Amino acid sequence: MKRTVAEVLKQMIPVIAGILVALFINSWNEQRKDQNYIDEISKSIVAELEESNTDIIDNIPKQNRQIDSLRFYANDENLSLLEIVLKTEGFHSPQIRINSWQAISRTKIELVPYEQLKALSNIENGKELLEDKEKYLMPFVYSNMREKSPDIKETIIFLLLDIISTEMSIKENIENFEM
Repeated sequence: MKRTVAEVLKQMIPVIAGILVALFINSWNEQRKDQNYIDEISKSIVAELEESNTDIIDNIPKQNRQIDSLRFYANDENLSLLEIVLKTEGFHSPQIRINSWQAISRTKIELVPYEQLKALSNIENGKELLEDKEKYLMPFVYSNMREKSPDIKETIIFLLLDIISTEMSIKENIENFEM
């Protein structure tokens, strides 16, 4: 049985139309799922950034009190660094939360607009820088706990001011972030 081109086209058109409709529905469904994912992850990112910002705001006054105490006792060679740290209840550091950002950056980063990517990346870089500075501070403090030297106390002051500067930069990035 010979078929004409017109008959073949008549039979193919519904098949092609069905495939196109199925592709359209699949594409629409994927976009809907992606949008739901972005909406949920956005809520998580905003919540984490708000918590991080609050933590920074809560910690900076504690760090400033520590700096004030170190300055006050800097020339007192009767007090060791350990005694001053104990008077100020130890060192304090904010927790910068970026778990949701890291989750999306590993899976569906293409769904996030560039400006948000840039801001979140800046926050992540700030967190890494803060961690590096803290990794330097703590061993320095531990190795000099018995020291009473004004130079050691001034060095700790400098390190704390540098840490606060990084925290303020992270805080500014968080406050300027728009989802």
